[in-house]
Amino acid sequence: MSEPRTIWGDNGGVRIEALEWAPDADASAQGLPLVFVPGGTGNARSAEIHGGARIGAKPRRVLGVSRRGTGLSDAPRSGFAPADFTGDLQAVVAAAGYDTFVLFGHSMGVPISIDYTLRYPGSVAGLAVGDAPARYIDFKADGTFDNILKWPREFADWDAAYEWMSHAQGNLVPDRASFDAKRDRWFIERDGKVRWLTDMAAIERTVEESVTAHVDYGPRLREIACPVLLVLGVVGWSPIQPSDVAAYEEGVRDLRVARVQTGHDLGQFSDASALHAELGALLDRVDAAI
Repeated sequence: MSEPRTIWGDNGGVRIEALEWAPDADASAQGLPLVFVPGGTGNARSAEIHGGARIGAKPRRVLGVSRRGTGLSDAPRSGFAPADFTGDLQAVVAAAGYDTFVLFGHSMGVPISIDYTLRYPGSVAGLAVGDAPARYIDFKADGTFDNILKWPREFADWDAAYEWMSHAQGNLVPDRASFDAKRDRWFIERDGKVRWLTDMAAIERTVEESVTAHVDYGPRLREIACPVLLVLGVVGWSPIQPSDVAAYEEGVRDLRVARVQTGHDLGQFSDASALHAELGALLDRVDAAI
């Protein structure tokens, strides 16, 4: 894989960033692209662990998406509901030139990916949903982002950012070398300060708009015709309950449920081999069908 190229989409005047990892193989030898929609404060750089790996039998392009307010995407004053995020996804997929692809959403990226699949069923050949219910929730009532919104908005320098991360997120940065290797996934240096690659004001607007934008996609899961992979992390905390799994099982026509020995991150911050094995099986199946 080469270094990723930046792709810009436009969703009604809102510029949306995506990063694409492309294999050296000829296009005719490639499998379908994999489009990754991260959750929470993730951005296009969160796809690096997938873009730098071989997932499935064929080489393929991997596209990571920064929804509005994350990465280098714009952060407008309003428009932080599922339809807006789906529009962001559509904008970068179109800019990348993808007609058909496999879509993988993790955590908050799950309802966005489901919403996209329902709106654009002909373009999604396979759907992977990672450890989240088929619901876009009321983040304010749930308190989802309460702790994140208490984080410092900026740091004086990289040393200060590391000191904070090593205490607050020590599992992600066990030492300074690990932090330095990963820091560009989370931070950008701008105007003499180290700032998050997430606009915290955009997170606040996302929380406020979710009060009226929450939606349950369970009743519409039957409309999804492509194969669906539900990946569950079985170690520690997870936002998905047995009733949520049952909703997938009752609603999705073609479903595989995979339980991996990881936490909610599905190994994306450490060892994603089990996740990649499950994704690879889905991708190989879809490639063969195409």
